[in-house]
Amino acid sequence: MPARDALNAARAPDPYAEGTRVELRQISYFVRVAELGSFSKAAVTLNIAQSAISRQVRKLEEELGVQLLYRNGRGVTMTHAGSLLLEHGRSAVDSLEHVSHELSLLRTSPGGSAIIGIPPTVGRLFTIPFARRFRQAFPQVNLRIVEGFSGHLLEWLFAGRIDVAVLYDDPAANSAIFEPIVEEDLACIGKSALPPPTIDGAVTLSSLCALPLVMPSRPHGLRTYLENVAGKMGLTLSVALEVDALHSMLEAVREDFGYAILPLMAIQREMSGSGLQAWPIVEPQLTRLLYVATASQRARAAPTRQVAQLVRAQILDLMPDAAWRVARRTAAAAQGVDDLSDAEIRVEPRLA
Repeated sequence: MPARDALNAARAPDPYAEGTRVELRQISYFVRVAELGSFSKAAVTLNIAQSAISRQVRKLEEELGVQLLYRNGRGVTMTHAGSLLLEHGRSAVDSLEHVSHELSLLRTSPGGSAIIGIPPTVGRLFTIPFARRFRQAFPQVNLRIVEGFSGHLLEWLFAGRIDVAVLYDDPAANSAIFEPIVEEDLACIGKSALPPPTIDGAVTLSSLCALPLVMPSRPHGLRTYLENVAGKMGLTLSVALEVDALHSMLEAVREDFGYAILPLMAIQREMSGSGLQAWPIVEPQLTRLLYVATASQRARAAPTRQVAQLVRAQILDLMPDAAWRVARRTAAAAQGVDDLSDAEIRVEPRLA
């Protein structure tokens, strides 16, 4: 062993001692320099300034307390300590690259499970087509779809019971990221044989308030929205029957309990040959925004983003032109951006 190596080895500190800070980046740079025999060749290969590589290798030698390389005008050669570090350092770098590759695969093809929460009006058209699309995109992921009212879905989202939620309207109550997807028209649903009073084929809200209505109970988001709009106009809804299930609401309308106010998407399949008819609502036109929501603490995670994007794409594919409008203009106006892909509505906790 050369005298210099022996001296360095004799005074080498314990690599696990407090204060010793060896970085994998330094080892990676050293391995490349040692393999190529030159700082300049390593700099070209790594696309990093030669001075930066030299500085990091020097810091590595200082941390380990040994000289790793002999430097000369023709390049570098390894000391005995350098040869020892190269043998083990190469394995460490290879292992790191393997782990990085595995993590990359995990980001692009997530595993595990995903739970999507949707309102019943969306679920009727969304569930089966989305399940097919999801299985094709993420064959290694178990999918679960649950239905619930928007208020319940939001609670489940923040409790960690679901990963992505599809919600109506901006609840403005919790910390979340809401991406507006579509704007949906509401319509008056009644029996074809008992049309409501209309003006040019449309029903005014004031006329609707004078009719018996089949409505979901409070605090259903649709009920809250309609009561708020009516209240601002000095009107009161005339609720004849409260029903929280969509199918039962439509059945109650068929049985002459009254009229319903529902999104057209919710009843597309029931309209044909059902004896029911939809009339547009005016003065004012009633619309609701549909959002894809993710909890702020998980929204930036790659798997969550991928699932949310897939949900959004499926909703847009199902969009009937007459019933929904892409919420691009609404989202852009709300945030001063021109592209919906950059539009987010962030809702922070409201202090009591």
